[in-house]
Amino acid sequence: MILKMQNLKLKPFMAYIEESEYSKLRKFSKAKKLTMSAVIREAISMRLSDSTYASGYNDGIKKYHRSC
Repeated sequence: MILKMQNLKLKPFMAYIEESEYSKLRKFSKAKKLTMSAVIREAISMRLSDSTYASGYNDGIKKYHRSC
């Protein structure tokens, strides 16, 4: 899901991430020709979604965090 900026009312939000995550996010966003903010918005939308695909994604995230 790629969000179109002109249709959004955006609120500023700040989050801290590890340097390694920042580097991966930067490389990924460049490869996909997206802004880092767009990638983060997509990730948040996916995490908050109730769709079947998202529930599998969310289950994987929960399983990962339990294993840490």
